[in-house]
Amino acid sequence: MRDRLPAKVRATETGVVNLDKTTGPGTHWVAYRKIGIISTPYTTDDDDDDDDDDDDDDDDDDDDDDDDDDDECEAIKKFIKCNEDAEQIGYDWIGGIDFETFQDSDPSDRSDSESDSEYESDSEYEYNKWDSDLHATEVEVLYSSFHDTNKPDSNSAKLFIKHGFAHRSFAVMSSLYLTFVVAALLLLLGEYSSTAASYKILGLFPFHGPSHHFAYDALMVELARRGHQVTVYNTFAKESVVPNYTRVDLRACFPLPDVLTIEQMAQLGHNKWHFIGDALFQFMPTVEQLANCAPLLHLWNLTSPDDETRHYDLMVTETFTADFWLLFAHKLRIPVIAFHPCPPLPWIRDAVSAPDHAGYMPHAGFGLVAPFNFAQRLENLILGTYSRLTYIFKSERFWDAQIPHIFGPDLPSIGYLTRHIDMLFLYEHFSINGASPTVPPVVDLAGLNIKPAGPLPQNIRQFIDESKDGVVYFCMGSLLRGKSFLKEKRDAFLYAFSKIPQRVLWKWEGDELPGKSDDIMISKWMPQRNILAHPNVKLFISHSGLLGTSEAVYEGVPILGIPIFGDQRNNIRNIEANGAGELLDYDDISNQTVLQKIQTILTNPEYQRKAKQLSKRYRDRPMSPLDTAVYWTEYVIRHKGTPFLRTSAVDMPWYQYLLFDVLAFLIAVFIIGLLLLYYVCKMSLALVAQLRRRALVTSKQRHS
Repeated sequence: MRDRLPAKVRATETGVVNLDKTTGPGTHWVAYRKIGIISTPYTTDDDDDDDDDDDDDDDDDDDDDDDDDDDECEAIKKFIKCNEDAEQIGYDWIGGIDFETFQDSDPSDRSDSESDSEYESDSEYEYNKWDSDLHATEVEVLYSSFHDTNKPDSNSAKLFIKHGFAHRSFAVMSSLYLTFVVAALLLLLGEYSSTAASYKILGLFPFHGPSHHFAYDALMVELARRGHQVTVYNTFAKESVVPNYTRVDLRACFPLPDVLTIEQMAQLGHNKWHFIGDALFQFMPTVEQLANCAPLLHLWNLTSPDDETRHYDLMVTETFTADFWLLFAHKLRIPVIAFHPCPPLPWIRDAVSAPDHAGYMPHAGFGLVAPFNFAQRLENLILGTYSRLTYIFKSERFWDAQIPHIFGPDLPSIGYLTRHIDMLFLYEHFSINGASPTVPPVVDLAGLNIKPAGPLPQNIRQFIDESKDGVVYFCMGSLLRGKSFLKEKRDAFLYAFSKIPQRVLWKWEGDELPGKSDDIMISKWMPQRNILAHPNVKLFISHSGLLGTSEAVYEGVPILGIPIFGDQRNNIRNIEANGAGELLDYDDISNQTVLQKIQTILTNPEYQRKAKQLSKRYRDRPMSPLDTAVYWTEYVIRHKGTPFLRTSAVDMPWYQYLLFDVLAFLIAVFIIGLLLLYYVCKMSLALVAQLRRRALVTSKQRHS
């Protein structure tokens, strides 16, 4: 059997493989099997036919062998072709075809006709030129990267089972097939029962935004549940639900700011220039806070220059307005993942040189939704450039000057550290935020915090169930307080709620709500995730925070958004563009506007339909956001960083990235060409004029 295989298959025993072309499934085979590749020139079918004809003239027996080889090739091709529609498997299955099953297990069992001389005749492949010592590392990296996929093997098993029963025949009754089904089911079981290697993971999240905390905490808790040793430095006092999840309290270092009223936050969000140029950077810690933070100073001194001990395998930190936290990963000599739990600010994508085009990609905080008109493109470009410059001078340059006084000299710049992060986690998804190009280090994780809905408290469940016309849920988030509404704006909602048949759940932080009717239930805290999952909830009135918006989208609940500041206007505009909600400006709140917006959504079934449609798109993913986040976190650790995912654009000067140097060269060539053309034309005209003058003089001389 072995001598009838194509040469490129027989060659696998030598540790290398010769392919006609180093493209297509062939290269996937060798990557899968950790085999080196020696490529030979491409040959056409006509050339092969000519060679076969020559062989026929020499020996008729060779023709039979060639036919066998061709048959074997066709069989393999047919086997692959038959399964090309298995998109869920892809090359990880095709690449896993074990050609050794077609071969003899022991070369010594070959007959005399299968002597080693036959394989020595394949010297044209030049196996002796393969330097295994030189390329062993490269092959190992290729092999490791090829196998490390976020598509679990159980997906293949699931597809096999589904395909088998969909196209069942008498073969399903065979013991071989039943054995395969049992093995596949055991594989599925093993996916959930197996334990991965335990790593030490450091989380550094000093920012005190509650919504940011809910996003990253979901990931860190899940990592601990999967057996990793997780240590998190943050400003939230919360008991760990997992034994190997350790929290280090930073509240004494970075005190929580006073909760602003809705009116104060609305004033911050009114002026875009003020928000991105000043207000946003007020969330940074001060130099005194960082210099006097004992837990962080202890963490900094954990590793000395001469200490080779790896206290952690990875650091996950938040990138927002200050990125000097990346210094800790540099000091500990570990890879780092930057987590940005909101739509990216203009400078965030620059860290990995992800495309960021002002012509169609809106930035958080600007309130724009593509497609843009000319004025919006101009605004997006100017505001984006201004915010980048503000970040450089108010954050990067500022901390570059202050860090040596806190942690010592000879440290890399903040800009250098941001350009060398290993992965960037973003809380966004194309179904809400719109489609945009990306690069491998960027992972979208919108919905990371969404857990399966749980049971509601008895009083809330009864209140919802007994409402024949459904329920409206009203919440302004964890940072804003509903009780801080101005009286006239609060009364506008009370008036609107009195005119609709639906009951209202209102997250109200006070003990009493003057003017509240019996159809309104208030509470200082409400289980928002579980409320939105109830099928009788017809509308969500919100400040359009990203986490709450994501939960409503996940459950297919229409939204009436009242954006106050930050990315909230972008969020509700995206929902509005998808037909799943409406925007109500804070300044426009009145009895009639609130009632009109609420009635529009509740009485028009299109909002419900579009919300359910958006929910389907939002949920339809190959892996859950949490599983995706865990996979890529472990991926960075397994490969000890991901420098191979960085594009060369990260290190390019801005004028090279924007091709300004190439454009300048082309303009110079064009100008020089025009000058040369002008000079040639000028000289030509002068020459023509001179010739005419000479001809005229000559003519006059002849006539005279």
